[in-house]
Amino acid sequence: YSVLQNSLESFAQMAKYDHEMSAKCTGVSAQFSSFKFLFGIALGRLVLEFAENLSKSLQEKRMSAAEGQHLAEMTIQALQALRTDKKFSDFGRRYWPNKIP
Repeated sequence: YSVLQNSLESFAQMAKYDHEMSAKCTGVSAQFSSFKFLFGIALGRLVLEFAENLSKSLQEKRMSAAEGQHLAEMTIQALQALRTDKKFSDFGRRYWPNKIP
């Protein structure tokens, strides 16, 4: 993430004579720093970890349809278990420990 952020800042400086490009780079860099963007990335990462684990498991050669369905149901239950106020607070503290009480 920091490499991308630094690259955008470098591009903005390199494009200082191209005001439109400089403004675009600065704007994208500012968006990358916003809470909304960072929250979306962190939440997406959490959800996609479950999806990736399920996908890898379903691709095993010896996986039966019944086992696959059971794994999918377990994944749904695990994701639903994250939908509590406590889990949401835990998620917030994981990424913003100084901001969430």
